[in-house]
Amino acid sequence: DDDPDAVDKIKCVEFRFWQHQQKISGELKEGLCQTLILLTIHDEKMKSFVDNMVEEVLKEFTLQRYLSNRRIFMLLAEASPNSVLNFIENDLKNGSTLLNELFIIRKNSIRIGGTNIYYAELLFALEEMAWDANYLLRCVMILLKLCEYPNDSNWGNNPINSLCHILSFILPQTYATDDQREAVLRTAVKKVPKSGCTLILKLFQDLSGGVLRYTAHDRWRMYNRRHDSKNFPPIHPDRVVNVCRI
Repeated sequence: DDDPDAVDKIKCVEFRFWQHQQKISGELKEGLCQTLILLTIHDEKMKSFVDNMVEEVLKEFTLQRYLSNRRIFMLLAEASPNSVLNFIENDLKNGSTLLNELFIIRKNSIRIGGTNIYYAELLFALEEMAWDANYLLRCVMILLKLCEYPNDSNWGNNPINSLCHILSFILPQTYATDDQREAVLRTAVKKVPKSGCTLILKLFQDLSGGVLRYTAHDRWRMYNRRHDSKNFPPIHPDRVVNVCRI
């Protein structure tokens, strides 16, 4: 269910009226995605079925289809995190056809800030999946790769800020333990030295003057742990020293 004008809309720099041409409502799509999520939560046997379904859907995700359905991208990530991570990683490995277009900062004369971004839903999906320690490393490595895109906009939604919130000393937006987060940082610096070191420096800067915020969270998965994300854990001096050594 593509919007035939989706690509033209992001390239348009002036005010213009557009006709809605999609046949399926956003509410119906959201409801179908939530059904898939609940199937995986309540019946382990359905997991492979949902994974295969989401994987098939993502195979057809061109720029036009992503833009037409980006509002449900977080729900697809919640239904099948592994499929969505594979989709993003494959795009990175194969020339970043989709990501190259999404991370262009689009000029827009009618916006107060003068620019538009179209990658926010992808960042939210990565933030959402990063709550699970099983997916944290993959999410961090993807975000570090995304930090390589030039970004001179004044939007707060950008890969480096997502990383800082996820791995924050003060209010980490992941259920991974201190040791798991430290291991992820070690791997990040080893595999992507420049972006990894930039991340660590910014984490230390945020200790004294950073902005804390809650990141996107699953709607249904790990629902019983949502209250944990509101707590401010104590900062252990040993952990700060260990990160310095990295």
